[in-house]
Amino acid sequence: MRVFGIVLAIAIVIGLGAAVYLQKNRFESASTTADTMTQLQDAQRTNAAEISDLQKQVQGLKAQLQASGQQDIADLKNQIAAEQGERKLLSDQLNGLSERVNSLVRANAAETAPPQAPAARRRRR
Repeated sequence: MRVFGIVLAIAIVIGLGAAVYLQKNRFESASTTADTMTQLQDAQRTNAAEISDLQKQVQGLKAQLQASGQQDIADLKNQIAAEQGERKLLSDQLNGLSERVNSLVRANAAETAPPQAPAARRRRR
């Protein structure tokens, strides 16, 4: 019977050890699950903050792009207006030169025109 008592004591010790081991694993599992949930929540907060920062950066870039586009449009309008003024000036100058050339051509034609010959008489037969 002594052996039976020893075997029983060993079985009890093994049973208690197994119970302690299982409880420890449950606690660690619950602790790991809680840690995992905390990590997930932290990651979600971090992601939300990063997304918010990115959205602000995108809005800033949109505003800069719009302002830059508006400035480019204003610059182009000013350039077009200046070019139109230059074209008008060149057109006026060309018209003035054309009138001078025409008057010189007329004056030259009047000076170099051959005298008109008298009309020839036709003979009758």
